[in-house]
Amino acid sequence: MACLHRVSFYLAAFFLLQCVTCGLEFRECASEEQAIDWIKDLIEKNEKMDKNLISIAVQRSWWTAAEHIVTVAEEQKIDISSPFARSSAIIKSNLQKIQNMINRNRNDWSIIHPAFQWAQGMSDINVNIKYAHKWDTPATLGCSVSNITFSERSVYVESKCPSTKKKFQLSLALLKELNPEECHWNDASVGRVVLMMKKKERGHWDNILAKGETIPRNMHTWWSMKDQLEKEDENTRKSEDKKREEEDKKKREEERKKEEETKKAEEQKKAEEAEKATREAVKEASKAAEEERNGKKSEEPKEQVEVKADGSVH
Repeated sequence: MACLHRVSFYLAAFFLLQCVTCGLEFRECASEEQAIDWIKDLIEKNEKMDKNLISIAVQRSWWTAAEHIVTVAEEQKIDISSPFARSSAIIKSNLQKIQNMINRNRNDWSIIHPAFQWAQGMSDINVNIKYAHKWDTPATLGCSVSNITFSERSVYVESKCPSTKKKFQLSLALLKELNPEECHWNDASVGRVVLMMKKKERGHWDNILAKGETIPRNMHTWWSMKDQLEKEDENTRKSEDKKREEEDKKKREEERKKEEETKKAEEQKKAEEAEKATREAVKEASKAAEEERNGKKSEEPKEQVEVKADGSVH
């Protein structure tokens, strides 16, 4: 059994080395004609072909040689789909880069006013822009935001799609004022950009557009966001009501304590005044009693002292 494993290992190593050598030899071909002759020679020798030869042929644009490689791969039951896909992706990516560079130098952009949805809360206005002229059509891919400007009474959005030479522009004159410093945007979703704007003052707007503005046919209500914002407003209202109740309760408690302290202070003051009055009354009574005693003493008859001729006192 161990001997059989060693034989399998050596055979696998041999075929791997043969494939690597095959790829190196094919890569050394200076022209497509040489590559085709090399493939034909490989077939005559009945040797195993390296699946990565298709990558070399595609990268060098040897399309006829690539056809021969596909034929051999089918005969030898070799799966060349993965290396072919990788090479094709690299070529497509490079071609797209060149195409985008060419398109950037052209000025014949197609101006499209995109479809959008909007929803509002008491403090927020959110807009969901789709890179398409109608909401129910597929979005244009490969677009990037080139300009978004928020002002108090307007918003402007411009996005470019170099691969298709499309320029999406949206300019909205708003019914009421925004707080531009608190407005921002997000283009995380493919084919879309979302505006998240803050109202300058809380309240409900009858419409997003200013009076007199024509309502675009591709403007729609953003129902899911509308429900979300209304729910947030309801939660905010409940939180504010609870906070207000707590503040009122605290205020009533403070007023009650203040009244109790005031009442206590008044009672203490009255007690002190009563005590003072009592002391004054006692003092006055003591004074009156003293005066009365002194008065009685002054009214008592004095003894007559008589000195006789002999010097005796009678």
